[in-house]
Amino acid sequence: MRQSQILNLGRDGDGVYLVLTPPAEPIVDGERRFQIALGIVRRAVRRVSGVEADAPSGERSFRFAGSNEKAVVALAQRLHPQIHAIFAAPLTPKVVDRVLGISPSERSRWYKDGRLPHCGNSVIERGAHKIHFPLFPVAAITRLAANPQIIEEWRRDDRAFENSPRRDQKD
Repeated sequence: MRQSQILNLGRDGDGVYLVLTPPAEPIVDGERRFQIALGIVRRAVRRVSGVEADAPSGERSFRFAGSNEKAVVALAQRLHPQIHAIFAAPLTPKVVDRVLGISPSERSRWYKDGRLPHCGNSVIERGAHKIHFPLFPVAAITRLAANPQIIEEWRRDDRAFENSPRRDQKD
């Protein structure tokens, strides 16, 4: 089984263990994503008779009897893509607004002119209406959140553009 930064399988004298570790680098909505992943792992671990054990610094460890090793390896292989998908899931517009401290109109303008990267679209159906909205990559939004000066620069550029004489105005 491949080892990851988030879900790792190990062996010791008492048997096999699985460790769920928060990502080393902070990501947007990381705590919520970790709690979702933890719930998935806890439900899966119960099916293989695992027991949650103490682990250092935010990690969660699950121990299994040595005779369950094949089942635990298969469990870890099944969980690996699910856990990584949780941490890589794109962000919705409301989350981006909250995390970056921007208004919906700023987000929309920056998305449309290409300053705010996006990674796809999603659709929600509300009765007969379909609402389409962009999704944003976690890594890019995390970098922007860590560098608020970029957002301030975009705002300065927008103010300068708004205050500049328009070429299409007629006297």
